[in-house]
Amino acid sequence: MGIIDPTQKEIMEEQKAYLKGKSLKYKLSYYAQYYLAGTIAAIIVCIVIGMLIKTYIDNKPNALYTVYLNSINTPVEEEFIEYAGIDTSKNQVTYDETISINVETADQNSYVGVQKLFAIITAKEGDVMIGDQATMCSYASSNFYMDLRYIYSEAELEALGDRVVWDYIYDDEGNPTSEKAPQYINVSDSKVLYDNLCYAHKDLLLSFFGNTERIEMGKIFVEYLLKDTVELE
Repeated sequence: MGIIDPTQKEIMEEQKAYLKGKSLKYKLSYYAQYYLAGTIAAIIVCIVIGMLIKTYIDNKPNALYTVYLNSINTPVEEEFIEYAGIDTSKNQVTYDETISINVETADQNSYVGVQKLFAIITAKEGDVMIGDQATMCSYASSNFYMDLRYIYSEAELEALGDRVVWDYIYDDEGNPTSEKAPQYINVSDSKVLYDNLCYAHKDLLLSFFGNTERIEMGKIFVEYLLKDTVELE
C-alpha cells in the first residue's frame, strides 16, 4: 500500500466531491487549469530521460573507428559490419568523414580538423586513417602512425608487396632520422572506395594510428578494402 500524505488525501477527496456531477467540459477545463502544466512538465522529463537512455544504449563501444581524411563520401558501415561479422548489439563501427585538412593553407577548417584529429588520437579512439598521400605523409613527423611490422608478420608484408609504403622515422623533436619504416598501405585501387566515390584523389594511403588497440579488426578492414580492386587510369 502506498503512503499518501493525509493533507494531500483530504484535498483529493474535496476535489472529487467538488467535481461530482459537473459536466465533462467543466472537468477538462478544471484539469487544464490546475494540472496541465505539471503533466506537460512530467512528459517532457520522461522524454528527456528516454532520450538519455537511448543515447546510452546506442553509444556502444567501437569495433573500429576509421577516419576518412579529406573524403567526399564514405561507404555504408553495414557492408563492413557484415563482412567482419560484428555483433551490433555490443559494438558499432564509426566512419568519420568530418576531418578536412589542407596542408598548403592554414584555413579555419584545417585548424579545426587538426584539433579534432589530435583529440581522436589523445582519446585513443581512432584505429585507421585513409587519405591522400600528400596529407597523410605530412603527419609522419608527428609519429601518428604505427610501424606496420608491429601489425603484420614478415610474410604478410611480403604478400602486400608494392602496396607497402615506407617513410622516414622521426625523432621526438620531429626531425627525420636516416631510418625508414613501413607506415602506409596503398589502397588507391580499392573498389570499395571507388564505387562509393569516397575520394577525388588517386593516391590513397591507409595507416594505423600509433596507439590503436584494435589491430586485428583494422587488419580485417584492410582485407575488406582490398578484396576487390579496380584498374586505375
